[in-house]
Amino acid sequence: MSEPILLPGDSAIVALGGDTIIVRRARLTMKSVVLVPAASGECEPEEEDEAQCVELRRDPVTMDLPLAGSAATVFTARAPADSYAETHIGIGPDAGRGPAIQLEGVWSRTGVKRGFVYVAALDEIEELELAPALLLPAQGAAQLTLRLDLATWFLTANRAALVDPGSANPGGPNEILVRDNIRMSIRASP
Repeated sequence: MSEPILLPGDSAIVALGGDTIIVRRARLTMKSVVLVPAASGECEPEEEDEAQCVELRRDPVTMDLPLAGSAATVFTARAPADSYAETHIGIGPDAGRGPAIQLEGVWSRTGVKRGFVYVAALDEIEELELAPALLLPAQGAAQLTLRLDLATWFLTANRAALVDPGSANPGGPNEILVRDNIRMSIRASP
């Protein structure tokens, strides 16, 4: 079975078989970022416990994702000395900043090209394991890298072809498939 090919540059080009997606712009809105200490064992996103969880970001931020390789963004914030095994990242729309995720580009199937805008209707908290754990021996800056593998977002369920990004917008036949692909592509590391 073929895997999608992601060619980086000023645009991300995902190609599989006769299908091609050229992403010219990718934006993500993060509503919150929380670190979970390894020893706490419990830190439910719905009930963020101030004594256990460390909030790195409380204010929503919309950012352009880099299109070279897997989209990665790095941010730094102050955190107490501890070992952190997990992060909770809130992804969702924010008033005045647009949707949770928005992509703009060109979709091509067997040479027929058409522009697209994809908007993800995500509004949830992703719980991501940090491997290796983030170890801060003293009060300092926690650096976290978030990776989103654009090459896998528009794969069909059997991973044999790409779906039209426009068919994955809210209410479209591939909305749930692509939303699940996005969720499965998110990784975080120190």
